[in-house]
Amino acid sequence: MSNNDGRRNERYDSDVSVRLSLKEVKDGPIVAGPSAGRFSDISVSGAAVLVNPIRFGKYHLVDTALENPSQLLVLDLNEFSIPCRPVWYHLDTTSKGKGLEQYKVGVEFMREPSEYELTKMTTTQEDDSQGPVSRTLKKIGAWFKS
Repeated sequence: MSNNDGRRNERYDSDVSVRLSLKEVKDGPIVAGPSAGRFSDISVSGAAVLVNPIRFGKYHLVDTALENPSQLLVLDLNEFSIPCRPVWYHLDTTSKGKGLEQYKVGVEFMREPSEYELTKMTTTQEDDSQGPVSRTLKKIGAWFKS
């Protein structure tokens, strides 16, 4: 299902697992994380990611990256990684009462993902080729043809 509530690009729901880490910009090491999470929604320019934990010792995945331009976030899917910058975050209210505390983090990609990467970020193993995911993949393909 897509939604576009006044945003730059159309967003698509996703439930794909991802890891989020804080890294030094210039080929440096990972300084915090990874934090296990999953996409909430995704567009060609960014995503919303649900993560827990968000703090690793003295490092906060979002605040540290916002305050220190020498550090960035990295979204890691098994086959590839995408560098990104945090834009916003908040406690996810949908996880309250379920015994977990998750944070929803909005990130902007620092490079445009390829069509293959976008497909992997919106497709899970259980997706069926005739359902809504198939329609989403066709729209993603249209991003690259325009």
